[in-house]
Amino acid sequence: MSTGQWQSSICGCFSDCGACCYGYWCGGESERQVLSWVTGAQDEFCCDGPCLGCLCCTSCNTAYLNRKFIRSRYAIPGSTYEDCCVVMCCHWCAVCQHRNEMTKRKQQEGPKASVMQTPPPTRM
Repeated sequence: MSTGQWQSSICGCFSDCGACCYGYWCGGESERQVLSWVTGAQDEFCCDGPCLGCLCCTSCNTAYLNRKFIRSRYAIPGSTYEDCCVVMCCHWCAVCQHRNEMTKRKQQEGPKASVMQTPPPTRM
């Protein structure tokens, strides 16, 4: 498995047209699925129909967190600033990239892929 680089390009939205359409029309749902794949959290997917590309359904915060978790898990270089810029300026492309990235990684890792362990919060 390749670490250290994205396997899906930010401009590779159309490499999987189904994921591209799903990411655009139901981006919030797509990002919640990616978040559950990355963190291992069980999520209730709430979307019963197309979100019509509604930005309020696709939280920039979720997209940012997904990008951060994916980069951390696979040792992909980058920064908080870069993640923020990509999510804010190329939001729908980032949504599709995250889904395509996790689909490829899951296929490589197999069914027993370990999830990223989030450390417990520290008390001060």
